[in-house]
Amino acid sequence: MAATSDAADGAHATGSAQQVEGGKQLQASDLEACSISRWYPQLRHASIRTQLLPLSPLVLGFLRSDSSLCLPDVFGDESGDGSDVDSVEESADDEAGSSLTAAEHEALASLCTSIMSAISKLGGEVFVKLNWSAPTDAAWVLGGSLKCTSAHDVMLLLKSSDRTAHDLCEAHKLCAPTSSSETSNPSPAHSWVLAVRKWSNLLPSGEFRCFRGSTGELLAACQRDRSSHFPFLADQKESVLQLLRDFQRLNLSDVAPTKLVWDAYIDQQRRVYLIDLAPFHESTDPILFGWEWLHEADAAARRRRAGHQPHTHPHTHAHTNGHTHAQSQAHTHAHIHAHTDAAQPPDTSSTAPTPPHAVLRLVEEGGLAPSARVYHGWPEELRQLQIEDLPALVATAKAAAEDTADACTGDS
Repeated sequence: MAATSDAADGAHATGSAQQVEGGKQLQASDLEACSISRWYPQLRHASIRTQLLPLSPLVLGFLRSDSSLCLPDVFGDESGDGSDVDSVEESADDEAGSSLTAAEHEALASLCTSIMSAISKLGGEVFVKLNWSAPTDAAWVLGGSLKCTSAHDVMLLLKSSDRTAHDLCEAHKLCAPTSSSETSNPSPAHSWVLAVRKWSNLLPSGEFRCFRGSTGELLAACQRDRSSHFPFLADQKESVLQLLRDFQRLNLSDVAPTKLVWDAYIDQQRRVYLIDLAPFHESTDPILFGWEWLHEADAAARRRRAGHQPHTHPHTHAHTNGHTHAQSQAHTHAHIHAHTDAAQPPDTSSTAPTPPHAVLRLVEEGGLAPSARVYHGWPEELRQLQIEDLPALVATAKAAAEDTADACTGDS
């Protein structure tokens, strides 16, 4: 789930320092409030079991470095007893041309022991994230899964992930300075954590992204899986929304900031779990919504709260970018931050609703859309052309390519 998911995945998405929310830059306080180190201790009863491990300055320096993966042998020892800490192989292609220092060996070995202890406490299988983002973009290094069973798996994911690098180096650059002369520097080292979370096989039909507005009410929710159509969800819209409203009221009422994006999982027993928090800001992936729509919906909710506008039923447009999957297929959890998800064009086809109730948007049958998990459908560039007959366009392009190839063959 992440500042960046699958949240993400953190729910937080990649963005530049110039991104603004309703004309405002992201507030550092909002970003910090969505760090798992801040919200999990308060909400552990409503979330997935997690161990938070502090990251020392030496470990942070190692994760930020561009050096190849050069670890104490203890990271390959699943016992994690630290017996091989002094046995280190220098990386032949280390760009810096130097091996780890003794202090770095000690720091990494200590972290390794903590990771293995956490894995043991959480049942032997975990997934990991930093303060905001999970290394969903690096799943390929573990054969396409984020499941970790050793400290070596964990460090391999973290060192291979651009999302991890974004958390460590870029996340705070999105924030507005607290004064005209102060720049937004990263948090102190002691605030950085590695979250080791119990591995869970989550059904994608149970994952939702929720948007809470400035009035504290649930404005909207949508599937987190932007590419799959689940027919049975259409008949469960009201019950799903009620579960999400009740969860928000009972568990998130005292959680700051008021405007918030949160990821939820509803299991087959209709129990709701909090997966992650993210700022209500353009740097967070709105998935099936557009940020213009969400800002307008929030403004409408404020007007309604102030009594300036009567309750009206929402007029929403169904999202048709979906692709049917077997609805019984289990999906291994990929924490959702979201900044590796393929961008979706904002839904600006109508003005935002002024609903007395939240809007739940689902993927409808018949469309195709790209996804960060599995690619389905047309390239995003072609979809944005809004050409009705894309198959004909592709056929024309293919024929042109074949003609070019034939011509080149003839010339040779």
